Amino acid sequence: MPLTEAERAHARKAIVDEHIRCENLHDVEATMATFGMDASYDDEPWADHRTGRDGVRSYYTELMRALPDLAIEVTHWHINFESVVAEVIIRGTHLGPWRGLPATGRRLEFPLCGVYSFDADDKLACERIYYDRGTVMVRTDLVRSLGRNKRRVRGRSMSACELPGTSSGLITRPEPPGHLAGAQLRCRTDKMPRVNPKTTYVKGIAMAKYLVQARYTTEGAKGLLADGGTARRAATEKAIASVGGKMEAFYFALGDVDAYVIADLPDDASVVALELVVNATGRVNSSTVKLITPEDVDKATKKAVAYRAPGG
Repeated sequence: MPLTEAERAHARKAIVDEHIRCENLHDVEATMATFGMDASYDDEPWADHRTGRDGVRSYYTELMRALPDLAIEVTHWHINFESVVAEVIIRGTHLGPWRGLPATGRRLEFPLCGVYSFDADDKLACERIYYDRGTVMVRTDLVRSLGRNKRRVRGRSMSACELPGTSSGLITRPEPPGHLAGAQLRCRTDKMPRVNPKTTYVKGIAMAKYLVQARYTTEGAKGLLADGGTARRAATEKAIASVGGKMEAFYFALGDVDAYVIADLPDDASVVALELVVNATGRVNSSTVKLITPEDVDKATKKAVAYRAPGG
């Protein structure tokens, strides 16, 4: 009798549970036993794609040599009958060579998202992982240590900012593990998207920047006298964080506006929610404007607009 969708989803989560348990035991062969015959592994941040059971086995062998005390903690599951997604925290000590780079002895901890797909027998067909490789490089201290010791690559000097995985903005295509020395790094800026360095990200969500202007009513001014300024700043920061945002600055001011707040917020709905709650107290009248970067204005000036003025 075929499995129901719920039963299949449960069975596939059990396979991933066993897979992660074997990784935490540092047992490569037991980990491989959770894969079917047509196995593949995609380390997307490094564009490292292993196909076939031998290729996947080599990935785990290299990983466990680099992090012999590897520990994986699952923080969230996202499950359906087609795939399983696990949000995890990776921990370990960098005690072995990794992608041709030397061990640093540094403790490592970073979030990672693993996407698991399955074959017809409900064995793992592919594991695909996503994480911030620049963060990994910084936390292992590789960026700084390699910056102190420039290497020669085919007759030219290469500093840490040119190495794959740094956050300098130069994107390079990584060579196969163990082959960094003497290899020529090729620029891949045409193949990979760039992250806007001026954009704030909170828990992986791109934020827009807003300016909030607050005016206290008589009752609000009495509350400010009772609480003090730092308490109002703390209360504002907590309110912004409660809708997934981040406060950048809070200032009281002279003039017809009593306070200015600059905050990064995930969307306009979050702004409206804040304004409704704040204004409903009757103690503060707030208004919000969305801020635009000079770079966005540059983009706007280059857009063609079809418009005819009234009477024109």
